[in-house]
Amino acid sequence: MLLNYQKIWEQYGEENREAFLSAHPEMESLNPEGLPVDPKVLEDRRLREVHEQEFKEAKRKDEEMQKKQREDAAREKEETERRNREEEEQRRSREEALIKKKESIPEEPVAGDPEACEIAFRFPSGKRLIRRFPKSTAIRVLYNYIDCLEEEEVSEGKYELSQTMPKKAYKNMDATLDSESLYPKALVQIGVIDE
Repeated sequence: MLLNYQKIWEQYGEENREAFLSAHPEMESLNPEGLPVDPKVLEDRRLREVHEQEFKEAKRKDEEMQKKQREDAAREKEETERRNREEEEQRRSREEALIKKKESIPEEPVAGDPEACEIAFRFPSGKRLIRRFPKSTAIRVLYNYIDCLEEEEVSEGKYELSQTMPKKAYKNMDATLDSESLYPKALVQIGVIDE
């Protein structure tokens, strides 16, 4: 038995002790010389193995947690960058739209021009603003003008231009000031649309 055990032990070598013992569990209680091992030594060995296994498991879990944290941080960073890009694109798009709207607004005619239409805008706060436009100006241009003022009390696209006497909302964007009977003078209410 001793000779066989030593040959097998030599075949596996000391560094492959676990493989050897899993292949020959009956040999666990023997030392390399084939002699019985003190039970306290065996118990210490088992405890060491349990501690090593627990340490490996804790290390594996810690590495998994760190990997997950890195992935979460990378995902969050990517999401933040994506949102920033979208916000920047929306900002740029709004600026470009605002520039186009400003370009659509004609020069203000001089006072006393017979072709000029004087519009008094009344904001929800009661504030009034008067501006002259050519009578051939489309209603769309009035909306563009209000948008370009960038007043806090009226958000772009969330208001309506109307007249109280007679009650009429101006929704036909291609109609002219003249065709909507706003020539030569008119008071136009700016009403906030509830969402």
